[in-house]
Amino acid sequence: MLTASEKAKNYRKNNPEKWKETISKYSKKKWTCECSAVVCNKVRPRHLKTKKHIERMALIEKYKNIQN
Repeated sequence: MLTASEKAKNYRKNNPEKWKETISKYSKKKWTCECSAVVCNKVRPRHLKTKKHIERMALIEKYKNIQN
């Protein structure tokens, strides 16, 4: 019985065109962050660690606390 990772590896080997198409479609898709920045899915994890994101989220949190 194959594990999930082995099945995925076999699929990538057997269907390289479909796999590349799926990856390119995913990487081009836009995502709107809670901090109101619009970034590609490809760089989403990197964006969440940026100084810009952290500062904006701190301001949003501060604003929410003031309202309550």
